[in-house]
Amino acid sequence: KESKPFIIIELKSTTSDLKINEYYQLLKYLKQTNSKYGILINAVAPGPVAHPGGGWEKFQNENKKEIVDQFIKENLPIGKFGWPEPIGDLVTFLASENSGFLTGTCINIDGGWSRSIN
Repeated sequence: KESKPFIIIELKSTTSDLKINEYYQLLKYLKQTNSKYGILINAVAPGPVAHPGGGWEKFQNENKKEIVDQFIKENLPIGKFGWPEPIGDLVTFLASENSGFLTGTCINIDGGWSRSIN
């Protein structure tokens, strides 16, 4: 396997739908213009990930358990908030030789929050 240069774009879970569309257009453009140079372009779109000092931890700490539970029930099909390690594992994979045939994609890692398949 030959090592390839790569770029990973992070889409934040707080990004509006309009900005997400702009990111997808940027991803498509970068893929089209850089693939001929062997540069792999991919994006990671994490969903609600709870981590120390983060917004989702704050949401859980500042709201009653019933409110948090209702939010999870209505919005997170997997039934819980995410945690940082799976996102790190995904980025590690994207930076590895094993992702050498993957380019121009956005991977949602959000526990089903986005409710879409790209």
